Amino acid sequence: MRGLLQRAKHRLGQIPLVRHLLWPEPRQSWCRTAAYRSIDAKLEPLAATADVVEISGGAFADLGWRSYERLTYPDFDLCDPAAHDEYDVVVCDNILKHVIDPVTAVRTLHALCRPGGLAVIVTPFLYLVHEAPADYWRFTPDGLQRLLEHAGFEDVAVESWGNRTAAVAHLLKPLIVESRLLPTRNHPNYPVKVWGFGRRPAA
Repeated sequence: MRGLLQRAKHRLGQIPLVRHLLWPEPRQSWCRTAAYRSIDAKLEPLAATADVVEISGGAFADLGWRSYERLTYPDFDLCDPAAHDEYDVVVCDNILKHVIDPVTAVRTLHALCRPGGLAVIVTPFLYLVHEAPADYWRFTPDGLQRLLEHAGFEDVAVESWGNRTAAVAHLLKPLIVESRLLPTRNHPNYPVKVWGFGRRPAA
């Protein structure tokens, strides 16, 4: 059955319009739209004066930052970090699920922030397991809130987006997991994506 689905996905993917609707780039992916809109609104006012680092990603590279850096695994390990600089904004987008020790990882994000700096963390919840190279964790909104507070962040705010249709779509991967055709309504009991903001205390 899985082989049949894979072949169907491959054939459909050869049709440009179908590929655009069902498997868009991450920035256009329906399951990330609400999170990215919320995060963009928070970050865009800071961009021109902020030094930012993104952990193993690149979705927020083009917001017009004063400076932008990317730290990638295995050269940089959130659970065993080397010496590093501090930044005004630290973005960790869909990486926390892959680390062995999320408590240590979020403490590292805190250490990457300058005093007063902002961390942004995006995680999945009702989402198919994705091994790259391993997939360890899922976080509810309450869980992510506690994780950020435990690491020493203040002014923590956590949001989520999802609905039954989106959650079921992820269980039906590989056919419609990233579909742009999913409904956009939000049902808080079915979060597909969970994201949060936390600020390192200024002093």
